[in-house]
Amino acid sequence: MNIEERLMPNRHSRARKRWFRFSLRSLLLLIFIFAVLAVWLSRPTRIATNYVNALNSKDYARANELCIGKSKSPGKIKQQFNYVNAQLIPITLEDLWTGSRRISVHVDLWTGNGIAGGGWTCTATLRGIVVDPIPMM
Repeated sequence: MNIEERLMPNRHSRARKRWFRFSLRSLLLLIFIFAVLAVWLSRPTRIATNYVNALNSKDYARANELCIGKSKSPGKIKQQFNYVNAQLIPITLEDLWTGSRRISVHVDLWTGNGIAGGGWTCTATLRGIVVDPIPMM
């Protein structure tokens, strides 16, 4: 092998090196995609965590601010709650796909004749909390 062959790489080595090249445009596009995915996954969890903390600390005004639409929680009976336990339901693949996070809320309230228990589920979306219309009992 002479000196020219050593200094001039062959076609195959150039093709291999080309695989590792990338442009600034593709790097910025990749960063943008990761940023959108991060918001898609983290915002509903952050909203759900704020809602759970507001309910568990009995800050019902803050919980209502996080709700969107006509359904507000916990509604008019909040003064009668003796016990409120809100918690995040473990995340599932469906939650990842839809960009949401589910919350389970359990309450015990004084009805005048005794204590009754019940609860409801909520869904945290990118916009806020949606309270499910049918409460779970």
